[in-house]
Amino acid sequence: MSIPNWYTIIYSSLLLVSVILYIVSFFTNGTSKLACLITAYSTIAVGILMILGFTLNNVSKISELIHPSKWEYFKIILTNSGPFIISLGIIFYTLYLLIVYQNRISDNHVTTEYSTISAISIILTLIKLYLFYKEINSKIFLSTGKMSTITYGVMYLIGMLNLICVLIMGTILKYFTTDG
Repeated sequence: MSIPNWYTIIYSSLLLVSVILYIVSFFTNGTSKLACLITAYSTIAVGILMILGFTLNNVSKISELIHPSKWEYFKIILTNSGPFIISLGIIFYTLYLLIVYQNRISDNHVTTEYSTISAISIILTLIKLYLFYKEINSKIFLSTGKMSTITYGVMYLIGMLNLICVLIMGTILKYFTTDG
């Protein structure tokens, strides 16, 4: 089952818009930076949800053909949709942090370590977006909904590194504040 052309255009556009917003956020400060980041994370979440919907649709079609056990079905979901699910979890937690601690972030009452870890997290997200974009526009993904195993492995690795960064950001925001 291939993806309709309009569907591809929409999620590709959402991913491109989020990249532009991430880049803009590097050159802004305060409330504008926070608004750019919240919008960028929201936009990428919608794009990844669209891709996840397509991959889960393919998983259901595969399961209709081979009738796997519950464990095999779970493995098929992890194999085909795992990186997308991890990315969504990271994005939603980052959005949670940005919204809950928005006053502290926009007033710059955060440590310099937060800014460094946040920048690293954004860079890891941009790398993952590049991998997403490169793979989801390949002929193999457009026809089968699967990416190469190397790409899956790299995306899992980047996802785990990004998860560590986001957990560190959460710890910094919760326990460490500055006076500006």
